[in-house]
Amino acid sequence: MFALWTTKQALFLLFGHLSLLFIILVIAFFYKKAVEMWPADNLPIPENSILYKVLMAKPVFLLISFLFLYFPFLKDCMNHPNGVFVVSRQFLYEIFDAGMIPSLFFSFPLVFSIADGAFFLYIKRKKSINQSGGVALSIFILITMTLFVYDSFFSSFQKWRPSPGYCRLIAAMWQFIIAQTFIILYHVSILFQTIVLSRMSANRGGDGTEATPPDDAELSSHVATLLSTQTVETRIESDSSEMVYIWPRPFSVPRMGMNVLNVKSNRTDKWIALRALLSTTGFYKVYPTKFFIPPGKEISMEVECVTRADCPDVNHNLLLEWFYLPNDHLTVDTDVVWRKPYPVPQEKWQYFVLPVYLDDSNYGGDSKSSQ
Repeated sequence: MFALWTTKQALFLLFGHLSLLFIILVIAFFYKKAVEMWPADNLPIPENSILYKVLMAKPVFLLISFLFLYFPFLKDCMNHPNGVFVVSRQFLYEIFDAGMIPSLFFSFPLVFSIADGAFFLYIKRKKSINQSGGVALSIFILITMTLFVYDSFFSSFQKWRPSPGYCRLIAAMWQFIIAQTFIILYHVSILFQTIVLSRMSANRGGDGTEATPPDDAELSSHVATLLSTQTVETRIESDSSEMVYIWPRPFSVPRMGMNVLNVKSNRTDKWIALRALLSTTGFYKVYPTKFFIPPGKEISMEVECVTRADCPDVNHNLLLEWFYLPNDHLTVDTDVVWRKPYPVPQEKWQYFVLPVYLDDSNYGGDSKSSQ
């Protein structure tokens, strides 16, 4: 048999759950706004990073704490000449007086385990976390939740003192200590999460160490590999029926001048992530180099000749790479999607190689037009 809570205790517990649920909704609204307002802070979270594992462990800690807090216990009753007292199982919540602080403490593990579990699944699907929003929420939880969690913990000491009678609360005390231990682990996890998030940047991974943005040598090798594996005929094919349409072609740039290259998305249902890479360095400059192209829209980039030197005896090519942008990455900064781990495997990318010709027709030097 179980002892029942008083009406006052039940109402306070209901109040605690509803209050924390309201706080969770406010937190979720704030984080969603942070994702939209500060897209540059949406940083990738690899599944093998420490931060990813911490986010996964937090709801587990609270769920274990919840099970210990709400598992009914039996009082330890001593032998009596007339036998042993028969007592009903009780919940830890019954030991505490009805009030706001105890109700929040006993509501906290369940509500926040569900909230943290939902947040982890959200991060897993997005594969990114907003740094500003994440740090602000972690600090908020550390400060506000600590007030009632540890108030209940310290006020419980007097509950475990021996009192006159044949029954003791030894089992209840150990259940409470174990539950509180997992809550402490939860708060340590939040503190660690705050530190790692504050140290992260667009060039750092979810474990606080340097992530893997490709360097110039890696990009040059990537471009050279693609150029060497495709024929010129294949590389210059592009028409309005393809995923993207690129013009003008042929594409030429005046010496010490600039020309505009246009790219149009022919998809009407998907966004496209696109970047432009030069096959050689020091002769041309491209700006900007990374784009998100909305369905059916077009973008433009400037290609500028930056030196008066004669063109070396190599072909200058502009490599354009693109892939369908997953819907959960539309709020991510353009630099983030082109850093490892990529949101789309490289074997699913498409590309187009555009020869860039040098136009000396309006230049006073003696150099010849070259490719």
